[in-house]
Amino acid sequence: MKNSFTRGTGLIENLLAKLRAKKADSLIPEEKRKGIILDIGCGYFPFFLSMIKFRKKIGIDKITKNRVKDIELIKTDLEKIRYLPFKEEKFDVVTSLAVFEHIERDKLLKIIKEIKRILKKGGILILSTPNFWTDFILKFLSNLKILSYEEIKEHKKLFSKKKLIELLIKGGFERKKIKSGFFEFGLNIWIRAEK
Repeated sequence: MKNSFTRGTGLIENLLAKLRAKKADSLIPEEKRKGIILDIGCGYFPFFLSMIKFRKKIGIDKITKNRVKDIELIKTDLEKIRYLPFKEEKFDVVTSLAVFEHIERDKLLKIIKEIKRILKKGGILILSTPNFWTDFILKFLSNLKILSYEEIKEHKKLFSKKKLIELLIKGGFERKKIKSGFFEFGLNIWIRAEK
């Protein structure tokens, strides 16, 4: 686990983390980097936060263990709390990379509403998640130890782009302020929603 950005092992696990981080980083406007970013589900090691430039970086996860210079880490289980432990309109950017698929759907809507609450006006949510049709592929690759078995076995639900957008709208984001697309040959979805 020492050399892995996620729990468990997987031949291409670190490569996929780098590709997710690169995609998310490309969706953040330069002017937002003067503010505060929160990475929800920053993981065992806050790789994304460690590789981006931002004035202030905060990560939250139930399994975070490593300390990294200039990153504030908060150990919290998102599914067991009622509110994110931050004041309203604190963050310029909130990211959640490969996390939504690990959260129960009924709790996910509450988390989306909380994300909207803690984003500043004009703030941006960036998320990524595997495309719904990749479930069998991910399980197969994790059994071959190409992907982390520990990460894949925790998947609760995979989403289509349409379902993710519907969930964000239910959580209070406006459709006209949501952009989305695919990366990694359509295997993953990215979403950028502005408050």
